[in-house]
Amino acid sequence: MQSVTRHFSIILIIASMFAALSMPAFSADDISKSIRLDPFSQLISPNDDDIIGLQPNQAQPKEVLNIDLDEMLADEESVIDTISQPSITLIKVVDYRDNQQLKIDSLSRFKLGEAQIEAINHGISLKFRTEILLTESSSLLGFPYQRTRKHFRYHTELTSFGLNRQYLLFNNRNDKRQHFSSIDRALETMGTLDDFEIANLKELHPTQKYRLRVRIYLDYWALPSPMLLDALLDDSWRLDSGWFEVNLTTPLSWQ
Repeated sequence: MQSVTRHFSIILIIASMFAALSMPAFSADDISKSIRLDPFSQLISPNDDDIIGLQPNQAQPKEVLNIDLDEMLADEESVIDTISQPSITLIKVVDYRDNQQLKIDSLSRFKLGEAQIEAINHGISLKFRTEILLTESSSLLGFPYQRTRKHFRYHTELTSFGLNRQYLLFNNRNDKRQHFSSIDRALETMGTLDDFEIANLKELHPTQKYRLRVRIYLDYWALPSPMLLDALLDDSWRLDSGWFEVNLTTPLSWQ
């Protein structure tokens, strides 16, 4: 009886060895790969149990959701940089008639950078120049031409002074000086133009076409010599609104 049991045990051991040899071998890396879950697998396939149960060479291909956080942050920073760039923006120019005078109101927005604010706070004057053009379109012998009827140029200086840092605006057009306790208030005032006389209506022909052009820019050439080189190499000093154009209507009732 013991001999039969011994022979049966030997047969079981040999059968187990053959079974072990016939099974595919798995490494520790294969096992770790089969149980490691993709962090976005819940978004791609809700039935992950079916995929985990397959052999490595039988797994179905699937798309992997790649998110490059560095690229996203870089894009966001570039947008912020674009928005925060120093600039001068002419928002609107409105023309109207008052006591036989053609007048305009305009509204501009000044956004200064750190370099400009630091210069102002150290008592350096910044000159902002304003140009206003009134042109007349006509024709001579059937050929169209345009001529300038009015051309205004003036500048406004912005600087600071005093221990409590007051801000001063000086307009050389009317020699007007204004004091402000904050730079934002000074910029708001500098960006507002009211009741500006362009021309007497008697000087304008009621049937001609007129165009008004307005431009405001920072004259960085007026900076002190030590700062001029830095301003020439730094794009943040290129503050220019560009030309804002308005076509004027000239009804016969003007005269």
